Amino acid sequence: MMMGLGVTQVGIAWFALRRGATWGFWALVLSNFLYIPYAIAITSTFASFGVMITFMELFFYVIFPLPLVLALVLGWMGLQRMERGGVLV
Repeated sequence: MMMGLGVTQVGIAWFALRRGATWGFWALVLSNFLYIPYAIAITSTFASFGVMITFMELFFYVIFPLPLVLALVLGWMGLQRMERGGVLV
């Protein structure tokens, strides 16, 4: 299932975002940030069974969102540039 979602992400980025479709940008933003409630649910389930939270779980909450925020900013800048008539290759 995750492979299918990854292929969908690449497809939306290639065919929609690359052509300047705003819906593609927001679809990617939403889908990329939806991992947070999923990660919280999984972590709390493991914690209920006594599994200790380690650095790897913190990675998903602290370090992993940084590239997402960067992609959000760069994607928004790219869309603004295309609206002003700029060309993205």
